[in-house]
Amino acid sequence: MLPEQLAIIAALPCYVLMLVIALAVPDRRGTTSSSGLLLLAAATVLAAGIALRWERLGQGPFLTLFEVLLSNLFSLTLVMALLYTAIRRVRPALPVTAALLILLAAWALATRTDHLSLPPTFDHAWLWIHVISGKLFLSLCMAAASLAVLLLLNRDRTDAVGRVAVASHDPLLWRLMAAAFVFHSFMLIAGAVWAHDAW
Repeated sequence: MLPEQLAIIAALPCYVLMLVIALAVPDRRGTTSSSGLLLLAAATVLAAGIALRWERLGQGPFLTLFEVLLSNLFSLTLVMALLYTAIRRVRPALPVTAALLILLAAWALATRTDHLSLPPTFDHAWLWIHVISGKLFLSLCMAAASLAVLLLLNRDRTDAVGRVAVASHDPLLWRLMAAAFVFHSFMLIAGAVWAHDAW
């Protein structure tokens, strides 16, 4: 088994434990720090897996489905850890996020680990800008989608005043989607510049 596969296997218990904690003891203060630490632990082992693959193959995780899934899993986990730490209103969406990360990890483990060589003409600074913008776009979309699922699941719940209990997440959802739109646009522009130079 390859080190990057072992990294995914090591990250899986972090996601499962996050899901269990979020479902068993929601809205507890202790779950905030433990879930944040679990996200950072998963991101750390995934970063190690990517680094070992990069060292072995001599190129970044760009070309194959396995590499894209591995790098997406890392970037989604890292950005969610940052969002989870910085924005309190993202935290209730943790069960949805954890479930999505578990599915993505399972998909990555079921995918072939073959590799392709990056053509020399593709190795360009704009490739990095394109890829990083795409990872940020995807991460912000996942955070917004997790909040949207939470809103849909809780649309019938109300608080003491009679308002929908999770309605305060709605403006945050739109801000996350607006930021995702900016990164998506930048990803497309950077991809076009990169493709023009590379091809």
